[in-house]
Amino acid sequence: MIISLNWLKKYVDLDGFTDAELAEKIGSRLVEVEEFYQTADKYQGVYVVRVIESRPIGGSDHLSLCWIDDAGAVADVKRDERGWVQVVCGAPNVRQGMLAVWIAPKAVVPATYGTKTPFIIDAKKLKGFESSGMLAGADELDFGAEHTEILEIDENLAVAGAPFAEAFGLDDTLFDIENKSLTHRPDCFGVIGFAREVAGILGKEFQTPEFMLDEGRVFPPEASDLRLELVVEDEKLCPRYQATILEIGGKAPSPATHIKEFGVPIVASGMRLIDSIVDISNYLMLLTGQPLHCFDYDKMLKVGGRAEGYPVKIVVREAKKGEKIKLLDGSDLELDTSDIVICSNEKPVALAGVMGGENTAIDKDTKRIVVESATFNLYRLRDTSMRHGIFSEAVTRFMKGQPASLTDKVLKETVKLFTEKYNFKLISPFFDSAPERVEHNPIELTVADVNELLGTDYSVDLIKNTLTNVNFAVANMGDRIIVRTPYWRTDIHIKEDVIEEVGRLNGFDDITPTLPMRFFESPKSDKMYNLKSAIRRELAAFGANEILSYSFVSEKLLEKANLDFANSYKIINSISPDLQYVRQSLTPSLLEKVFLNIDDGFDNFALFEINKVYQKSYNLGLDNLPNERDHLALTLFQSIAKNPYYLAKLYVEKLLQSFGVEAKFVVSDPAEVLMNEHATARPFEKKRAALVVDAKTGKKLGGCGEYKKSVSKAFKLPDGLAGFELNLNTIAEVIPDKIIKYRPLPRYPSAKRDMTFKIDSALPYAQLESLVHQTLEDGDVWFQLEPVSIYQGENETKKNISFRLNFASFNKTLTSAEIADIIKTIADKTAEKLGAEVV
Repeated sequence: MIISLNWLKKYVDLDGFTDAELAEKIGSRLVEVEEFYQTADKYQGVYVVRVIESRPIGGSDHLSLCWIDDAGAVADVKRDERGWVQVVCGAPNVRQGMLAVWIAPKAVVPATYGTKTPFIIDAKKLKGFESSGMLAGADELDFGAEHTEILEIDENLAVAGAPFAEAFGLDDTLFDIENKSLTHRPDCFGVIGFAREVAGILGKEFQTPEFMLDEGRVFPPEASDLRLELVVEDEKLCPRYQATILEIGGKAPSPATHIKEFGVPIVASGMRLIDSIVDISNYLMLLTGQPLHCFDYDKMLKVGGRAEGYPVKIVVREAKKGEKIKLLDGSDLELDTSDIVICSNEKPVALAGVMGGENTAIDKDTKRIVVESATFNLYRLRDTSMRHGIFSEAVTRFMKGQPASLTDKVLKETVKLFTEKYNFKLISPFFDSAPERVEHNPIELTVADVNELLGTDYSVDLIKNTLTNVNFAVANMGDRIIVRTPYWRTDIHIKEDVIEEVGRLNGFDDITPTLPMRFFESPKSDKMYNLKSAIRRELAAFGANEILSYSFVSEKLLEKANLDFANSYKIINSISPDLQYVRQSLTPSLLEKVFLNIDDGFDNFALFEINKVYQKSYNLGLDNLPNERDHLALTLFQSIAKNPYYLAKLYVEKLLQSFGVEAKFVVSDPAEVLMNEHATARPFEKKRAALVVDAKTGKKLGGCGEYKKSVSKAFKLPDGLAGFELNLNTIAEVIPDKIIKYRPLPRYPSAKRDMTFKIDSALPYAQLESLVHQTLEDGDVWFQLEPVSIYQGENETKKNISFRLNFASFNKTLTSAEIADIIKTIADKTAEKLGAEVV
């Protein structure tokens, strides 16, 4: 986005600031300035001159030999004895006495300035006559594409010898703005809004032009019975649509006047001049940020199939699938239902907010125009712009969310310019689809609120002046401040927004960083947070890998997992068709990732996720918001596992055991038992699944099992899969009242010993293993206990069981005597309890 400094100066006093200082302040307090540059060099060597004499050149049907007076502005140019410069001109409108624009020898033709091949004018002979430079047309001066005449300068605009850049305000500085950070500020996409922000940054009061504030301006139409019938089918597509009808007629200002008043700021802003109607529309868009569009009224009648005397029916609606339109740039588009179209009756005449249609284009035969000022759904226009690849100046502004209150003011100013400057006639009333005015609620804050949040010591007067400088309505009673935002600030909703404005406009960089002085109370330990952290550590120690997946899922994913999507909350404004539901279970997301890992060649792994789930069966909670539950889900895969259920069961047992919870597995129909509680049973095969309950309280904790064949097939998964899903809220309730602690691994060397026990052959292995395990736990050491072998000779009544012990102290390096004591304690306990003999 290009901002003209000369245009800014019409609305804010910039005296005392260099271009660099201004760019620095704008960059630090509003938006990044990518670069700034002067434009006067573009018109170096271009002057306003008077044609003293002009006569046709014999043998030519269009060339004239002219003598011009530049008041001696150019020193090194050939002159005759009268001091005049000879120029050959081919324009039909050149004549004696007129003021024209002369490009002197050695100057660059402005239209080619800055291009790869700039055209430098020189003195040369034409038809045997030397021509020193050229008299320029508007196109050669980079104002439009018309190449039939030279530009004639009105007597009140300049004098002979005046530099063209000086006479027309072209000695300008242009600021190239990186506007991506202004997405939330539609007001800054107009020069008035940008100037208002600059005034606020410089600490100067801004006077918003009257037409931007006055809703009561009245423009009585000429006697006419012309009417428009407006139909907006859905106000969500178009919050406000306004239009009126003007008749073209009367004397228009000269091209030079048009260029000086409207063309210079338009071209400086990076747009082209087209014609007076389009130019005025573009000028007001650049000035206010509100795009406009003009239709040929008589073409709209014809396209809509209406006879003279009947009102044009303008319909704003969704496009129909496959509907076609040809735009002003000649492109043919096939539309989608997410596009918005403007129709005459039922025939599309414009792609709303993007570009007009060729069938109602204004041309040289246009007699009456319909002027549109509207605002459209920014999300629909963003989608339309991206899909069709159209990024016009208008749609860029519409995509920022222009306020509906702006349309009326800009439409009336359009009528004022057309009627006063171009002698058009207003021949209809103003038509408005939504004339109601939207009021912004007042926002209340205090001086303390501002200073505590920003870390400043601003006074009430400074805060008040900062906001009133940018046209906020501010009243105060002592330190209590009431703020009412102007209609163009659609981004201000809460007091923190207002405080941010105060800090930004005064400069965040100027605030001395200080730590806030406030009472500090250490947070209380959060049982759920501690539980989740401990679970992560335990499962990581088991070799499982944690994943984090989207909380939003597709209907297709729910169907694959055999879940009822009617139990899920559907998202109205989902960011993608694949993310339409809030998930009711973590298991489907895990199964989706299992396939990717198997596909990458992994054949032995476990994935788990800890996250929140939402089910309609939980009902609504505080403020009518869905209740949520914290869940843990784990899925494991072993390509060689024949009974993966038991491995999943072991995970559950060991995990809950680490928190002092004894798990009980109830084999029943989990689909019936678990559905209302967890919605996790439906993926499980009911004959190879169990309900997990707390043995002490009987509370249901979740489900564990192998997955149904239909679910595995839907996810393209092989055999060898099992998993579980547990409700962490219930687990937190049944954990004994003690802090979940984590004990780090010892830093001291460990000792490794092998022990072999001879016991009765009828004694179960688990009984011996459990006793050795308990003895080591009682010894307050870190340990690992691994089975090595079980041997029983033929016809023997005894068997040998060997273990490998690895243990270490948490406090020191164990001595040989201490190691021997630990081994002796184990031998004594096993001998006493089980009659075991260490061999």
